[in-house]
Amino acid sequence: MITTLDAITNELEFGVPKKNTNHYSIHVSAPGTERIMIQSPKMELRENVNLMSDSYADMVCKDTDFLNALKAVDQHMMDVIKSKRDEWFPDKNIDDTFVEVGQVPSVMMKNTVRLRVNKNVEVFETTKQKSDTVTIGQGTPVKCIMHLTGIWFTATRWGLTWNLVQLKQYPQGIKVPTTYTGYMFPDEESDHESVDDIDTEPAPPPGV
Repeated sequence: MITTLDAITNELEFGVPKKNTNHYSIHVSAPGTERIMIQSPKMELRENVNLMSDSYADMVCKDTDFLNALKAVDQHMMDVIKSKRDEWFPDKNIDDTFVEVGQVPSVMMKNTVRLRVNKNVEVFETTKQKSDTVTIGQGTPVKCIMHLTGIWFTATRWGLTWNLVQLKQYPQGIKVPTTYTGYMFPDEESDHESVDDIDTEPAPPPGV
């Protein structure tokens, strides 16, 4: 189910807390157990991502509306936890401090969105052709289909899990070299013509 972030804060269904080795997890879905999936705007990979191993990918996002919508989902989930904590964890004595201070935000520092990557991720080119690429390089522009799977809790922290379901990669721009070596001046007949000395006094560049 592809939806919008605004719709996520409407009706949601929550599973029962499941105890794992070192944390609890609660699945989240839309009514009728529909998966909650959204499409991201174009983002850039902060570092290389290996699609053959279970890992996380950090994406830098410059779309303010999308970032604010993710933060709104975080806030909504915080309110949900406050209203359901006694139902979900009757013996844990979860207080407001844990909920408010212990959150790991979906939007991290420097406008970074972290997605969980597993081996089932599908990668597509802009031509809509499936790609067999294994590693996607740092700085690659991408769009993502993100799946909100649920909420996780440890003894001191909590947060949302966003899975990377599909990824569309865009060609990177051509990088202009920043260093140059060797003689670059074209040959001219007047190479040895005398010129006025204009380097006598330092001067600011135009427009300063």
